[in-house]
Amino acid sequence: MLLKRKDKMRKRLHRVARDAHFRLVNALSDLEGGSAPNARNVVLYTQARMAYNRIKKAANSSTLAFNAEVLSRNDLVKLDFEGLDYLSAKKAAIDVGIQLPDLWKFSEISSLGSYYWFTVVRDPYARLLSAFLEKGS
Repeated sequence: MLLKRKDKMRKRLHRVARDAHFRLVNALSDLEGGSAPNARNVVLYTQARMAYNRIKKAANSSTLAFNAEVLSRNDLVKLDFEGLDYLSAKKAAIDVGIQLPDLWKFSEISSLGSYYWFTVVRDPYARLLSAFLEKGS
């Protein structure tokens, strides 16, 4: 009787995990389909178990380059920025990680909770002043 209960419980847990996986995959496909356009702003660095939520005009490019440089110096990725122009360097820095909607394996999706998540924000008044001064000149 105890073995029968354990087997029933194991099957139920498997079914719950499978259903959760399908919900996550469907949510990610919704992200890809454009219903959550900001999902593309999340860059995952699986090598360092780190996720960076990019915000426009808040040191985004600098942070991407910094992350790529740190991973490169710690031999987690092979990357050389020498000779690259700004846009090529930014693309190379983004390509070091993977974007959230590109994540499809259940094992990778389920491990996102253990990632270190961060973002960089900018003082809105400093941003407004910067934009005003940039447009004024």
